[in-house]
Amino acid sequence: MMRKEVKTSDIIFFNSDTGTGSVVTVPGKDNYFMPAKKMLRISGNKKPIVYGESFVFLGYEVLKAKKDHRIIKIQLSRLHDRSIFYIEEHFFRQYFGIAR
Repeated sequence: MMRKEVKTSDIIFFNSDTGTGSVVTVPGKDNYFMPAKKMLRISGNKKPIVYGESFVFLGYEVLKAKKDHRIIKIQLSRLHDRSIFYIEEHFFRQYFGIAR
């Protein structure tokens, strides 16, 4: 599989089926991406994402980096309502794509 570099301000899209992921607003905290899987539930107000929906890549932060493992928090903005949320790198790679 080919990978493309994503840069700040790039437009990306949700490339999974509608409803397989949501943006969850956690009261008193931030907004986070949550896949629709039983063991990965976050309490909060959920806004499902539709196939092909567009987002803006705002940047990332490396939280932990080791030789064989890293944790990266990516920040995205939803185009239709400009809400900002965070997503982990492996979910980003699994659920989102970039068109060039």
